[in-house]
Order: sequence, then structure tokens, then C-alpha cells
Amino acid sequence: MMTINNHRTNKLFRAFLAWGMVLLLLAGCTTTASESVPYTLAEGETQRGDLRVIGGSAALEAGSQLTGGVYMTHGSVWLGPQAVVGKDIVMLSGVLQMEPGAVVAGDVIMLSGRLAMQPDAEIQGELATGATRVLQEIIARLLRQVLVFVCLPALVVAALIGLFAWWQRRKARQAQAIPGEIKP
Repeated sequence: MMTINNHRTNKLFRAFLAWGMVLLLLAGCTTTASESVPYTLAEGETQRGDLRVIGGSAALEAGSQLTGGVYMTHGSVWLGPQAVVGKDIVMLSGVLQMEPGAVVAGDVIMLSGRLAMQPDAEIQGELATGATRVLQEIIARLLRQVLVFVCLPALVVAALIGLFAWWQRRKARQAQAIPGEIKP
């Protein structure tokens, strides 16, 4: 009976560890538009998370919604009529074109580039330019990435090691409690 319980516990522990690793990998996933693969969010669709544009192009068609922000190193982003970006747009260089009714719920932060904004388009935050503001934003985002991809996995690994050590101590106590050999 003891062997079956230990086998079941080992199996559950391995499954927990495997699912934990999968969840950690998925936690940092974002959509990326690059030069070879332009990104298009179809009309009326909603995309959860952030969009990174690295030397490519991205288009949010009419009525589409991106819940996160847009981070662009170089390229172009086109926001169609009534398209919504839920957070900030941070640009190192490139072109941001906003059609009538397009909304950016956060700030638009530009180091260099061009903003082509139609009269009915709206930036609900501030329009900030200059190296200081862009560097502040990059440093803040890097710190968040360090927290998510270094500190959080370290805490999960520490918790798993603690759980494993606890399980080993429990197993050792149970082994001591069982008499060595019972003779008939």
C-alpha cells in the first residue's frame, strides 16, 4: 500500500511541476510583428496582451481592440477607425497612423518618428517625446520583465524545493514509524 501512495504522489508532483513550467512559459507570451510577418488584427476582433513591432508593420482594423500596449522599435502601426489600444504606445522610431475614432487609452511615448493623427482620433493619456521619457518607460518595463521572468520563477522553484524537502521528511518519518521486519 505504501508503494502505491508514493507512486501516486510522485505522479502528482511531476504533473504539478510540468503544468507549472507550461504556465510560466505562457505568462510572458506576447504578439510580435516583424518585417517578414506583418500583423493584422481583423475588424471587430479583440486581442489580449501586448503587441511588439520590431522593424515591421501592424494594423488594427476598424473596431478592433488590443487590451495591452504597443511597443515599437522601428516600423509602422495603423489604427483603423474606432480601433482601441488599451494601454500605452511606446515608439523608438517609426510611424503611428490613427484614423478617425481610433483611441489610445494610455500615453503615446515617442523617441523619434511620425504621428499622423486624424481630427477625431484620441490619445487619452499624454503625448510625450524625448529621450528621458522613453528611457524612463524602458527602464520601468525592464524592471517588470525582471520581476516576471526572474523573481517569480525563482519563488516557484523555491516553493517546489520546499515542497519536495517537506515530502522527503514526511516519507522518512513514515519509514521510521514502520517496524523494520515483521516475522511470522
